[in-house]
Amino acid sequence: MMNFFPVWVKMLGQMIVGVMMPIIILVFALVLLYRNEHVHQSVKAFCIAAAVFVCGLYCFLAMFFILLGTQEERMEIQSDNKRHEAEWEEHVQKPSENAWKEDKAEEKLPETEPEMEQEPEADYRETAARAVYDAVLSEEGFSYEVYYNAKGNLYIELGTKISEEDGKTYSYSLVYDRPSKNGACELLVLYRTAEGSENEAIVDMYAVETITGKVVASGKKAWSDVGTKEYREMTGE
Repeated sequence: MMNFFPVWVKMLGQMIVGVMMPIIILVFALVLLYRNEHVHQSVKAFCIAAAVFVCGLYCFLAMFFILLGTQEERMEIQSDNKRHEAEWEEHVQKPSENAWKEDKAEEKLPETEPEMEQEPEADYRETAARAVYDAVLSEEGFSYEVYYNAKGNLYIELGTKISEEDGKTYSYSLVYDRPSKNGACELLVLYRTAEGSENEAIVDMYAVETITGKVVASGKKAWSDVGTKEYREMTGE
Protein backbone atom coordinates (compact mmCIF):
# COMPACT_ATOMS: atom_id res chain seq x y z
CA MET A 1 0.00 0.00 0.00
CA MET A 2 1.33 3.41 -0.91
CA ASN A 3 2.06 5.97 1.81
CA PHE A 4 0.34 9.18 0.79
CA PHE A 5 1.11 11.06 4.04
CA PRO A 6 4.30 11.43 6.07
CA VAL A 7 4.59 9.41 9.27
CA TRP A 8 4.36 12.46 11.53
CA VAL A 9 1.03 13.46 9.94
CA LYS A 10 -0.39 10.01 10.58
CA MET A 11 0.92 10.12 14.14
CA LEU A 12 -0.77 13.49 14.77
CA GLY A 13 -4.07 12.21 13.41
CA GLN A 14 -3.91 9.11 15.58
CA MET A 15 -3.21 11.23 18.67
CA ILE A 16 -6.18 13.48 17.95
CA VAL A 17 -8.57 10.59 17.36
CA GLY A 18 -7.15 8.17 19.97
CA VAL A 19 -6.25 10.57 22.78
CA MET A 20 -7.89 13.97 22.48
CA MET A 21 -11.37 12.80 21.57
CA PRO A 22 -11.79 10.47 24.60
CA ILE A 23 -10.44 13.23 26.89
CA ILE A 24 -12.88 15.75 25.49
CA ILE A 25 -15.78 13.34 25.98
CA LEU A 26 -14.64 12.54 29.53
CA VAL A 27 -14.29 16.24 30.43
CA PHE A 28 -17.75 16.91 29.05
CA ALA A 29 -19.16 14.07 31.16
CA LEU A 30 -17.43 15.37 34.30
CA VAL A 31 -18.78 18.85 33.74
CA LEU A 32 -22.29 17.48 33.54
CA LEU A 33 -21.69 15.42 36.68
CA TYR A 34 -20.25 18.36 38.59
CA ARG A 35 -23.21 20.60 37.74
CA ASN A 36 -25.67 18.00 38.89
CA GLU A 37 -26.87 19.19 42.32
CA HIS A 38 -28.30 15.85 43.36
CA VAL A 39 -24.85 14.21 43.52
CA HIS A 40 -22.89 14.48 46.74
CA GLN A 41 -19.61 16.43 46.69
CA SER A 42 -17.58 13.43 47.86
CA VAL A 43 -18.94 11.35 45.03
CA LYS A 44 -18.07 14.10 42.58
CA ALA A 45 -14.52 14.29 43.95
CA PHE A 46 -14.08 10.53 43.72
CA CYS A 47 -15.42 10.48 40.16
CA ILE A 48 -13.10 13.30 39.15
CA ALA A 49 -10.05 11.57 40.69
CA ALA A 50 -10.96 8.27 39.08
CA ALA A 51 -11.53 9.98 35.75
CA VAL A 52 -8.15 11.72 35.91
CA PHE A 53 -6.42 8.43 36.75
CA VAL A 54 -8.21 6.52 33.97
CA CYS A 55 -7.60 9.36 31.53
CA GLY A 56 -3.90 9.46 32.38
CA LEU A 57 -3.55 5.69 32.05
CA TYR A 58 -5.45 5.77 28.77
CA CYS A 59 -3.26 8.54 27.38
CA PHE A 60 -0.12 6.70 28.38
CA LEU A 61 -1.22 3.45 26.75
CA ALA A 62 -2.51 5.27 23.68
CA MET A 63 0.76 7.16 23.23
CA PHE A 64 2.76 3.99 23.78
CA PHE A 65 0.91 2.02 21.13
CA ILE A 66 0.86 4.95 18.69
CA LEU A 67 4.63 5.39 18.99
CA LEU A 68 5.16 1.64 18.69
CA GLY A 69 3.02 1.45 15.55
CA THR A 70 4.75 4.49 14.08
CA GLN A 71 8.18 2.97 14.68
CA GLU A 72 7.14 -0.30 13.05
CA GLU A 73 5.75 1.62 10.08
CA ARG A 74 9.02 3.52 9.70
CA MET A 75 10.99 0.29 9.78
CA GLU A 76 8.65 -1.22 7.19
CA ILE A 77 9.05 1.80 4.92
CA GLN A 78 12.84 1.66 5.23
CA SER A 79 12.76 -2.06 4.48
CA ASP A 80 10.59 -1.46 1.40
CA ASN A 81 12.93 1.28 0.19
CA LYS A 82 15.99 -0.94 0.59
CA ARG A 83 14.22 -3.76 -1.23
CA HIS A 84 13.25 -1.47 -4.10
CA GLU A 85 16.81 -0.13 -4.35
CA ALA A 86 18.21 -3.68 -4.41
CA GLU A 87 15.72 -4.71 -7.10
CA TRP A 88 16.59 -1.65 -9.18
CA GLU A 89 20.34 -2.26 -8.93
CA GLU A 90 19.82 -5.89 -9.89
CA HIS A 91 17.64 -4.85 -12.81
CA VAL A 92 20.24 -2.35 -14.07
CA GLN A 93 23.33 -4.49 -13.56
CA LYS A 94 21.95 -7.91 -14.50
CA PRO A 95 20.66 -8.33 -18.05
CA SER A 96 17.39 -10.05 -18.63
CA GLU A 97 17.53 -13.83 -19.03
CA ASN A 98 15.66 -13.45 -22.30
CA ALA A 99 17.89 -10.63 -23.56
CA TRP A 100 19.76 -12.89 -25.97
CA LYS A 101 16.44 -14.21 -27.29
CA GLU A 102 15.20 -10.67 -27.83
CA ASP A 103 18.42 -9.79 -29.67
CA LYS A 104 18.06 -12.84 -31.89
CA ALA A 105 14.46 -11.92 -32.59
CA GLU A 106 15.49 -8.42 -33.60
CA GLU A 107 18.15 -9.83 -35.90
CA LYS A 108 15.57 -12.02 -37.63
CA LEU A 109 13.09 -9.20 -38.22
CA PRO A 110 12.96 -8.51 -41.96
CA GLU A 111 13.66 -5.00 -43.09
CA THR A 112 10.74 -3.24 -44.73
CA GLU A 113 12.93 -1.87 -47.49
CA PRO A 114 16.22 -3.82 -47.63
CA GLU A 115 19.08 -1.81 -48.94
CA MET A 116 20.82 -3.15 -51.99
CA GLU A 117 24.46 -3.95 -51.40
CA GLN A 118 26.56 -1.68 -53.54
CA GLU A 119 29.86 -2.84 -54.90
CA PRO A 120 32.73 -0.46 -54.19
CA GLU A 121 33.49 1.81 -57.09
CA ALA A 122 36.51 0.58 -59.04
CA ASP A 123 39.61 2.76 -58.89
CA TYR A 124 39.99 4.48 -62.28
CA ARG A 125 43.74 3.86 -62.05
CA GLU A 126 43.22 0.13 -61.64
CA THR A 127 40.76 0.18 -64.52
CA ALA A 128 43.37 1.79 -66.78
CA ALA A 129 46.10 -0.61 -65.61
CA ARG A 130 43.85 -3.59 -66.27
CA ALA A 131 43.10 -2.28 -69.77
CA VAL A 132 46.84 -2.15 -70.55
CA TYR A 133 47.36 -5.63 -69.16
CA ASP A 134 44.47 -7.16 -71.09
CA ALA A 135 45.37 -5.41 -74.36
CA VAL A 136 49.16 -5.85 -74.34
CA LEU A 137 50.83 -7.59 -71.39
CA SER A 138 48.67 -10.67 -70.82
CA GLU A 139 49.72 -12.09 -74.18
CA GLU A 140 53.36 -11.91 -73.07
CA GLY A 141 52.75 -14.16 -70.07
CA PHE A 142 53.00 -11.57 -67.31
CA SER A 143 51.25 -12.03 -63.96
CA TYR A 144 49.08 -9.33 -62.36
CA GLU A 145 49.28 -8.24 -58.71
CA VAL A 146 47.96 -4.88 -57.52
CA TYR A 147 49.88 -2.84 -54.92
CA TYR A 148 49.89 0.65 -53.46
CA ASN A 149 52.97 2.28 -51.96
CA ALA A 150 53.02 4.36 -48.76
CA LYS A 151 51.98 7.47 -50.70
CA GLY A 152 48.98 5.71 -52.22
CA ASN A 153 50.47 5.40 -55.71
CA LEU A 154 49.34 2.41 -57.75
CA TYR A 155 51.74 -0.11 -59.26
CA ILE A 156 51.22 -3.57 -60.71
CA GLU A 157 53.79 -6.33 -60.18
CA LEU A 158 54.00 -8.31 -63.41
CA GLY A 159 56.54 -10.92 -62.35
CA THR A 160 59.90 -11.81 -63.92
CA LYS A 161 60.95 -12.68 -67.42
CA ILE A 162 64.20 -13.72 -69.15
CA SER A 163 65.25 -11.36 -71.92
CA GLU A 164 65.92 -12.97 -75.30
CA GLU A 165 68.43 -10.24 -76.10
CA ASP A 166 70.94 -10.66 -73.26
CA GLY A 167 69.62 -13.68 -71.36
CA LYS A 168 69.22 -11.69 -68.14
CA THR A 169 66.26 -12.00 -65.78
CA TYR A 170 64.22 -8.83 -65.39
CA SER A 171 61.35 -7.99 -63.06
CA TYR A 172 58.56 -5.90 -64.60
CA SER A 173 56.10 -3.45 -63.08
CA LEU A 174 53.37 -1.24 -64.52
CA VAL A 175 53.10 2.11 -62.70
CA TYR A 176 50.30 4.65 -62.92
CA ASP A 177 51.76 8.05 -63.90
CA ARG A 178 49.07 10.75 -64.27
CA PRO A 179 46.16 12.02 -66.39
CA SER A 180 47.06 13.24 -69.84
CA LYS A 181 47.41 16.93 -70.65
CA ASN A 182 43.99 17.10 -72.31
CA GLY A 183 42.36 15.04 -69.52
CA ALA A 184 41.08 12.42 -71.94
CA CYS A 185 43.49 9.64 -70.97
CA GLU A 186 45.27 7.94 -68.09
CA LEU A 187 49.02 7.44 -68.55
CA LEU A 188 50.99 4.43 -67.31
CA VAL A 189 54.66 3.45 -67.54
CA LEU A 190 56.10 -0.05 -67.94
CA TYR A 191 59.41 -0.51 -66.09
CA ARG A 192 61.90 -3.33 -65.91
CA THR A 193 64.68 -3.92 -63.41
CA ALA A 194 67.58 -6.34 -63.88
CA GLU A 195 67.94 -9.02 -61.22
CA GLY A 196 70.27 -7.79 -58.47
CA SER A 197 69.96 -4.16 -59.58
CA GLU A 198 67.83 -1.24 -58.42
CA ASN A 199 68.03 0.77 -61.64
CA GLU A 200 64.68 0.91 -63.44
CA ALA A 201 64.50 1.25 -67.18
CA ILE A 202 61.44 2.39 -69.13
CA VAL A 203 60.16 -0.28 -71.52
CA ASP A 204 57.19 1.70 -72.86
CA MET A 205 54.53 4.23 -71.92
CA TYR A 206 50.81 3.71 -72.52
CA ALA A 207 47.75 5.94 -72.81
CA VAL A 208 44.30 4.58 -71.95
CA GLU A 209 41.38 6.62 -73.28
CA THR A 210 38.96 7.14 -70.38
CA ILE A 211 35.70 6.92 -72.33
CA THR A 212 36.45 4.06 -74.72
CA GLY A 213 39.18 2.17 -72.82
CA LYS A 214 41.35 2.21 -75.95
CA VAL A 215 45.06 1.49 -75.27
CA VAL A 216 47.82 3.14 -77.28
CA ALA A 217 51.53 2.50 -76.82
CA SER A 218 53.73 5.58 -77.09
CA GLY A 219 56.97 3.84 -78.01
CA LYS A 220 58.75 6.15 -75.54
CA LYS A 221 61.70 4.72 -73.61
CA ALA A 222 62.66 8.00 -71.97
CA TRP A 223 60.74 10.98 -70.64
CA SER A 224 62.20 13.21 -73.30
CA ASP A 225 61.01 11.04 -76.20
CA VAL A 226 58.20 12.46 -78.33
CA GLY A 227 56.09 9.33 -78.83
CA THR A 228 53.96 8.17 -81.72
CA LYS A 229 51.58 10.44 -83.59
CA GLU A 230 48.52 8.51 -82.39
CA TYR A 231 49.73 8.81 -78.81
CA ARG A 232 50.25 12.55 -79.15
CA GLU A 233 46.84 13.13 -80.72
CA MET A 234 45.03 11.11 -78.10
CA THR A 235 46.79 12.67 -75.12
CA GLY A 236 47.26 16.23 -76.45
CA GLU A 237 50.97 16.10 -75.64
